[in-house]
This record gives sequence, structure tokens and C-alpha cells, in this order.
Amino acid sequence: KTVCLEQGPVVAMGHFLNDHELPFSEVFQKACQRDGNQWIQYEFLPLVQYEPDIPNLEPHKHKITLLAGQQSTLRNLAFARIALKLSQMLGVSLKPCVGHHSVYHFTPDEFVDHLLSLLP
Repeated sequence: KTVCLEQGPVVAMGHFLNDHELPFSEVFQKACQRDGNQWIQYEFLPLVQYEPDIPNLEPHKHKITLLAGQQSTLRNLAFARIALKLSQMLGVSLKPCVGHHSVYHFTPDEFVDHLLSLLP
């Protein structure tokens, strides 16, 4: 068990996931072991501090397309679970996307082609 799993922002993420019935993942432990504060500061904190303004988004939900990478969904990663929760909160469908949560970075052309095929 690493220190960042015993205190600090990772514990906060655990509470967030628990409050929203999203299981805590080993992804956080691996990320802490990999690069510690870099991951926490630039990926983890923005993720857990983001709070969508649902009342202001609802009138525009017909313009919102939510995606979850197929690999992230199959591995039950937090990115896909959070996208599913947000789709439920907004009452919009969650569309499967090729690849995983960073597909746009590794295969941008494939991602753009897939994204354009999903849009009306």
C-alpha cells in the first residue's frame, strides 16, 4: 500500500467513487507508484474536482454526445464509469468509442473518423 492511498486526494477519490457507487480501481495505486504527484496534480485532481453544472447542461443535452472507449469500458476503468454516470444524470445515451480513454492521443485519425460517424 502506498502513502498516497492512505491519505490525501486518492482517499478523496475513493470517497467520491463510493458515494456514486463506482468501485475503487487499482488504476489509482498503479498511477501513484508510477509518477505520484505528477499524476495526482494534473490528472487526478482535475478529474475529482470537476463538477458538471447539470441544470445548465440539461436544456442543451440534445447537443451533447458522451463517449466511452470500448477498452476502458471492458476494463471497467473509472473514465468509462464516470461517463456512464454523467450520461445517466443528463438522461442521454452513452456511445461506445473505438479504443480507450486516450484514443484521441494515440490514434487521432481513427478517433475523428469514429466521432464524426456518431454525430448527426
